[in-house]
Amino acid sequence: MKIISILPPHAGQAVIQDVMEDITQSIDFGDHHEQRNLICSQCLVGLLTLTPAGTVFYANPTFLKMTNLSSKEIIGKPANVLCALLEEQAEISTSRKGLIEEFISGNIVAGAASARPLHLFMKSPLNSVIELTVASSATNTESRLLYLRDVTHEAEVDRMKSEFLSHAAHELRTPMASIYGFTELLLAQEFDAEMRKDLLQTIHKQTAWLIEIINELLDISRIESRRGKDFKVEPVPVVPLVADVLSAMQIDNQRWPVKVDLPVELPTVRADVSKLRQVLINILGNAVKYSPDGGPITISGTTCKLDDKTQVSLTVTDRGIGMTEEQVARVCERFYRADTSGNTPGTGLGMAIVKEVVELLGGSVDIASAPQLGTTVTIMLPTVTP
Repeated sequence: MKIISILPPHAGQAVIQDVMEDITQSIDFGDHHEQRNLICSQCLVGLLTLTPAGTVFYANPTFLKMTNLSSKEIIGKPANVLCALLEEQAEISTSRKGLIEEFISGNIVAGAASARPLHLFMKSPLNSVIELTVASSATNTESRLLYLRDVTHEAEVDRMKSEFLSHAAHELRTPMASIYGFTELLLAQEFDAEMRKDLLQTIHKQTAWLIEIINELLDISRIESRRGKDFKVEPVPVVPLVADVLSAMQIDNQRWPVKVDLPVELPTVRADVSKLRQVLINILGNAVKYSPDGGPITISGTTCKLDDKTQVSLTVTDRGIGMTEEQVARVCERFYRADTSGNTPGTGLGMAIVKEVVELLGGSVDIASAPQLGTTVTIMLPTVTP
């Protein structure tokens, strides 16, 4: 007999079915109530049993917690009462009423589990997604075992993957459509040299945008899959790095005058120099892009204590179009664009990469902004311990 209290909530369906078979076949619930209660009360997943007559015989504490029900409400009650209470807690449309009862009472071979689980989206205050599987038992006292698993995290990951693919497809399709359309024009018609050059410049611009999207997709994919394992963390002097980044970016100082206010004695930070350079380029690039009318950009830095550890605080401030509180809350989401007008180029991945990199380096990102007043982005990075 397996001890099911060590079964993780994210166990696969095959493992779940094996455990359920152990429960239904290896324990005679009619003779081993105390043993069953001890094991099931410590289980990290929800368990409930029904008698051959269809009444609730037992529910472990996890089941009650996951469904927001009490033992008084369900123990000794018919299965239809249990199902009605579950439907009240779940987001089920009126046309699907009776879905849970139909699922629980379906034909299942003795000792086996339902082929496919039922997913229930629980309302507030639970706000969770639970997976319901049913197994049939041949014992005299209990004929059905309901198994509940909290799959909220898995559902959220699936949602994010779908959203990511949808956004990626949309972002890639836009430049590809332009490239395809303009090359088709060039192949189908004759144009004078000036028009031909104009069309080729548009194709070149859209191709550059396509390469930027693909590069940032690859960047964020590598960061997520390797979780910093490929980072070459070493002591990085901040002041020379900022100077190097500004020199490489060649920001028009007439339109966007950059003021650097970094103390010479600013401590060295622990970072991957190439990744930190990318972080600074993304932040400064946004300061330029979202200040279309120009304006000053300030780069400042200081040291501070956080959890008794010394950290370097690097701040980039612009006087651009700024963002609302709602936009600030979402700006580090993948593909999120605060400016939806289409006038500002970008993939919506830059700040997501900034957040991923900085947090993997043991730091944090803070953003403050207001519409028409500009944006301040602050990154905190751990210093090299003397």
